[in-house]
Amino acid sequence: MTDTLDITIWDTDCERVMRIDQMLRQALHAAGIRGRIQSMSEPPLVERMNLTPHLPVLEIQGKYWSLGCNRELSVQSCECLLKKIVK
Repeated sequence: MTDTLDITIWDTDCERVMRIDQMLRQALHAAGIRGRIQSMSEPPLVERMNLTPHLPVLEIQGKYWSLGCNRELSVQSCECLLKKIVK
């Protein structure tokens, strides 16, 4: 595991991407984890990756997580996920 987690938010809803970005930053800070957050919202690429039915999707260290179609993460769920990954 590297010192910094690489996180990509896959979503085509820009407002939701901003909310998730803020939540991830809060969760990273609360968990004491360093992370680099980026987003990918290009519809053709999201479709080619077959992620559209699962949006929003988090890609962390090359693995994908989603709560299901249009279900947003909370700060607590982000923090829990990040802690599990760092273990």
